[in-house]
Amino acid sequence: MRTDVAYVVACYLEHANEIYTSREPKNLRSSLALLVQHCRGLAPREIRAALRELEHDRTRSANYRRKVWGHWKRFLAWCVEFEELPSFVLSEVRAWRPRFPEDPAFDVTPQLRDDLTKLPERVRQTLEHLPKCYREIVQLIALTGARPSEILGLRSSDIDISSTPWVAWLSRHKTSGRSRRPRMLVFPPSAVKVLDRNLRPFTPDDWLFPSHSDPEKAVPYATLAQAIRRTNHRHKLASWQLYDLRRHAARVLRDSQDLQHAQVALGHTRASTTEIYAPARCSDLAAIAQQMEGVL
Repeated sequence: MRTDVAYVVACYLEHANEIYTSREPKNLRSSLALLVQHCRGLAPREIRAALRELEHDRTRSANYRRKVWGHWKRFLAWCVEFEELPSFVLSEVRAWRPRFPEDPAFDVTPQLRDDLTKLPERVRQTLEHLPKCYREIVQLIALTGARPSEILGLRSSDIDISSTPWVAWLSRHKTSGRSRRPRMLVFPPSAVKVLDRNLRPFTPDDWLFPSHSDPEKAVPYATLAQAIRRTNHRHKLASWQLYDLRRHAARVLRDSQDLQHAQVALGHTRASTTEIYAPARCSDLAAIAQQMEGVL
């Protein structure tokens, strides 16, 4: 009976390539690489030690670690079935109840709730009736001020989760032909929780939000807009457009920070373009007048 992890994993992946027609072998290869890294043999003691390392690996999200543990259990069940391991190992593994604590950086549910309450009432009413996928796309647009097409076109490989805050670098965007600079999307802590649920760490070049009809393509802008229109019509709610979320984010940023912050978030090359989305308000002018009182 063989206990060399790398050899048994190679045999399992060869078997998986034959029975899976999807991208599942890539997922298995990525997660089992961690098992090979932390485990020299397939003894329960070593598997337990590898699981302990996975439990306390705060550099990866809890969602990622749960998926890895699921792949490990599937692999061990195959090992028992093909007599690479004794059956008592699988029964012992199934008795384990690992906990994958979330890093405090990911625990932002209250802040997400507070930020979404700042949305216009008509938007929040629609969010209650949208499917989960569309609802999370709308949330990301509202929390980042990004163009809808920029969120729809995101891939896991675009997002740098090692930075604080998380950022995404987009080489293709609306003004890429003129500025020739990558577009930087900054994700506030409120958006991290939404992103983490949709990241595809095993297939980073796949879309974060694939189309239901064709997973090889992202959710089309027209499909999302149509879902919002139909939801509003079905529930007799006030209508609104996706770009209203971008205007809302620009106004919030200009009121809380300044015009330059709003310009960076929206990805405009000129501040005059940002002013179209977030024009100066009377309250801003009153504040300027009060500050200029002491100039003379």
